[in-house]
Amino acid sequence: MQIPDVKSATVAECWASYRRDVMPAAAGAVQIHECQLAFYAGATAMLAGMLAAVGSATVDEEVGISWILAREQELCAFGARIEASGNEKPPTSR
Repeated sequence: MQIPDVKSATVAECWASYRRDVMPAAAGAVQIHECQLAFYAGATAMLAGMLAAVGSATVDEEVGISWILAREQELCAFGARIEASGNEKPPTSR
């Protein structure tokens, strides 16, 4: 899956990329809808976590950066497990 330019990509553009590159072309309407709900829920959860970790005046910048790096490691580990299982390769953003 090719992630759109992270500096300007909208969630909708990332979803479109996921839909095009990851989901089966023959996916039915229910599968597409359920995957879109999960995709947006995940994006919302990550945004809420980032805002809490970095957007608060009471959170030290180092703590916020640590939170972001920990999520990166978590997602990379998940992608590695998916790749090792023979499923879709994990997305790359770098």
